[in-house]
Amino acid sequence: MQWWLTAEILKNIMTNQQDLMISLNGDCLDYIFKMLPIGDRINMIISYQNFYDIFRKRLRIEYKTNLNTKFFNTLQTFQLQVLLSIIGSYIKHLKIEFPFEEQSYLREFIYFKFLFTYCINVESLKYFGWSVNDESMKYLKSLRNLKSLAIINNSEITENINCLAQLPQLKQLELWRDNIISPPITKEFLCNLAQYQAKQLDSLKLVDCSSFDEEKASLVAQLENLKVLHCICNPCDEAIMETFSNLSKLEELYINNSYFITNRSVLQLLSKCPRVKRLNLKSCGLITADLIANLLYLLKRQRLLHSDRVQIDLNPYKFSDKISVDI
Repeated sequence: MQWWLTAEILKNIMTNQQDLMISLNGDCLDYIFKMLPIGDRINMIISYQNFYDIFRKRLRIEYKTNLNTKFFNTLQTFQLQVLLSIIGSYIKHLKIEFPFEEQSYLREFIYFKFLFTYCINVESLKYFGWSVNDESMKYLKSLRNLKSLAIINNSEITENINCLAQLPQLKQLELWRDNIISPPITKEFLCNLAQYQAKQLDSLKLVDCSSFDEEKASLVAQLENLKVLHCICNPCDEAIMETFSNLSKLEELYINNSYFITNRSVLQLLSKCPRVKRLNLKSCGLITADLIANLLYLLKRQRLLHSDRVQIDLNPYKFSDKISVDI
């Protein structure tokens, strides 16, 4: 049923209350509106046309530029469409996080259609959960103003992930756990990213990337303006660290769960990337406490010793006392 037909039904039901509503002043209406659940607020908007502008303004004030989709399952389809038609064009920061429900693909398809029909000016998108899939990727390419994108738990994405590489305004990209994607598709995506975003992307965060290796690292290294690189739960080694050292504009590097990284590879990277201000190494089994003294010496030699530049988590049981003294 179209939302305007539902609105007509609601109008007929509430005809007797129209006079009472009209007699209320603006402050009373505003207070009542704020106390109601979101679904009832939308019913008021479509039932009392005389106050449409007042209620619409209140919704826009409340949501301003941020929207989280967690409450979407509390709304009827027509209510959601009305809400997004009012606030959609104002939304700059969108967080898509649908609760798990069996047999909800049709509903999510409708959600995505509404979101990317009305929220056309989104600049920052965080996309969580099991619902991330090929079908939803098709909608993302319509967000031409998107600058920051985080896709988390994207276990169902396949080749359509390549559309993300061509987003014209993209500057920050974060991908978590794409371990269902085959290695060739991951390689193809990184290749496209290097081709289209080499001069624009300044932040890349890869968590549990499928079969990350030196070849994929070399594609990352082609992002010549990259300032922030997180490579988490990926099997980095000395060869990959040497490849990352080609990122001359790098300012922040975060690596964890990479057993084959050594003190030498870290120092070599820092010597080639003098702009690095934050280095975070966690659960890297070959890193020893000797790195700290050598690291401080290198920073002093470069005359770039910043108090926030060193953050190293070695074996907390073996080295914690020594680290606290040396730093």
